[in-house]
This record gives sequence, C-alpha cells and structure tokens, in this order.
Amino acid sequence: MFKEMNPGVREKYLAALRDGTFEQTTTCLRWGNCYCVLGVLCELYRETRPDRHQHGEWTPRHGQYDFAFLDNDGNKLSKNAVDLPYPVRQWAGVNTTEAAQLVAWNDTPLHLTFAEIADAIEMYLRDEIEEIL
Repeated sequence: MFKEMNPGVREKYLAALRDGTFEQTTTCLRWGNCYCVLGVLCELYRETRPDRHQHGEWTPRHGQYDFAFLDNDGNKLSKNAVDLPYPVRQWAGVNTTEAAQLVAWNDTPLHLTFAEIADAIEMYLRDEIEEIL
C-alpha cells in the first residue's frame, strides 16, 4: 500500500501531516478550519494546481466544506464533502483502497493523529505492516 503514491506528493503529504499546520476533524473533508486526513490531501492539491479547470476550491455548506471543481466560468463541475475526489486521487497516486485505509485510521475508534497516520504510511512503505489494520 502507498507504494504507487506520487513520491513528490507523498513527501509533502507526510510533512503536512506532521508539521501541525492542520487541525484534525472526522467524517468530512473539512469542517471550519479543521481537516480530515483526505482533506489535507485536497488542500495540498488546491495549493499546487493553479489552472482553474483542474483547480479545486473549498465551498462552504452548513459548517463543513465541499471540495469543488469549477469550469472556466466558475460553475461547479463536481463537489465532494466526504470522499477523495477522482482528480485528487489521480494526482496523488492514491487508489480507493488506500483512501479507505486513511479514512479508517482517521475516523474509526482508532482515531490516529495525523502524525500517527504518517508513521503508518511509512510502515507500509517499509513493509512493516502486511495487511490492512
């Protein structure tokens, strides 16, 4: 797991999970100024994609935020409040199984911290974890 992740994205992602910039939340990509583990990845995507058509934007909705993709006129093409959007998965090199694993670490009773999630990703990369927890 996580071995096919874009190495440059992975490096930025692990650093972001550890540096304390992001406050953690559960059950949605973003709530106020707090992010789930997938929301952090969406924010990194947003920061690095300047082209508007492929650029995601946070749009508020009742306290939480959707991660939306806009056309050249600013109309929403798609939005998501819970799952990792396809363009972000493609950019990061994260498949649906890996995204589900990240959610499990973030949202389930395990409720790992971002730093613990970063450690778990690195354990997978070193083959210290052989199956999904």
